[in-house]
Amino acid sequence: MEKFRFRLFKAKVKDILALDLSRKLSEKTELLSEAISSQIKTKIANLETNDILQDSISQTIKDALLTWQSHREGNNSLVILANPVSPLTRILSDSLTDKLNNTLLDVESLSWQARLHNYSKIKTELLETVKPREKNNIAADHSSFENQNIIIIPRLEWCFLRCIGGLEAIYTLRDLVVNHPERFWLIGCNNWAWQYLENIFQISAYLNQSIDLPLLSDTQLKEWLTPIANEIEPLWLEDREWLKIKKKELKKAQRKKLILDEVQKVQERYYINLADISQGVATVAGDLWWRSLLVKETAEQKISYQIEKAKLPELPELVVTDLYLLYSLLLHGGMSLSHLALSMGKNQSAIKARTQYLLQTGVVSKEQEILTVNPAYYPKLRSTLSNNNFLVG
Repeated sequence: MEKFRFRLFKAKVKDILALDLSRKLSEKTELLSEAISSQIKTKIANLETNDILQDSISQTIKDALLTWQSHREGNNSLVILANPVSPLTRILSDSLTDKLNNTLLDVESLSWQARLHNYSKIKTELLETVKPREKNNIAADHSSFENQNIIIIPRLEWCFLRCIGGLEAIYTLRDLVVNHPERFWLIGCNNWAWQYLENIFQISAYLNQSIDLPLLSDTQLKEWLTPIANEIEPLWLEDREWLKIKKKELKKAQRKKLILDEVQKVQERYYINLADISQGVATVAGDLWWRSLLVKETAEQKISYQIEKAKLPELPELVVTDLYLLYSLLLHGGMSLSHLALSMGKNQSAIKARTQYLLQTGVVSKEQEILTVNPAYYPKLRSTLSNNNFLVG
């Protein structure tokens, strides 16, 4: 008799939960408006770099500096490698704030916000920042280390353009690194550009110490995105297929306790999936996170949100020109239309229509005339370009 009563009670709980889940599925939601998505994207972009990335970079730099200062003939450079959609300038800034001041060394940094408009002047502009002081040019003793300093170049890919004469600044920088061991060179570079430069003239023979940014786990991504999640307080739901299956699996009797448990489980599953499809890249994960948000209708006309299982967006139909265009954008870390045309060896008019198509489909975005690939499309683009024999990092 007791067994029969338990089954009856269990069935009622499942009926109640099934009704509740059906109600959630039937609630009207809509995609984020451009204004709302822009606000959320700005919030994500303003998040401080994850502590794991900061700690990894700062510790590696600390070790490299100690080795350099104790071995005069040792390696005097460190390259931080990241994927093409990671904001290396921001990551290095967050990781090095106040930390390099403790070294008691002068620090000079290349403060470009993008590649110079006139690429032929990159070498000149680079030298104005990183050219050794006159006292360092005295032939007496380069190895005295009396005037040690640190040079930071956040984005090496902005120092060249894949075209005739576009690598002059890289050759100059290479010679400066080799000929001035009294200076330590901290360089950020996307791994596609690094692979390209390695293929052209084996750059690692001159900048032979490099590290890749660590990939983030599901718990680390959750910790990084929690401030925004707490701010907008979305209703956490899995995809609809999961909800239909879940109605058959719910077992606990106390409904309030069950809901709290299930929300936590849903969040855990959400971030495990997010880490998997983003390949542990914070920028990709952030872009996928806001894309999984829906605006939920309320009777009080207040904005509330629902978050469902994150998914990679589908690539639009791409022609061969699109592949070369997208590869060039990723290789160079974003660029203007004029530089894009130069890198592809075409007139601007020849690629303008395809650029507009990619902007309209959302694969590419433009800010202050700089074209970049939207991070959410990066995983599938990387696979597509690799399968088409492009040299990817």
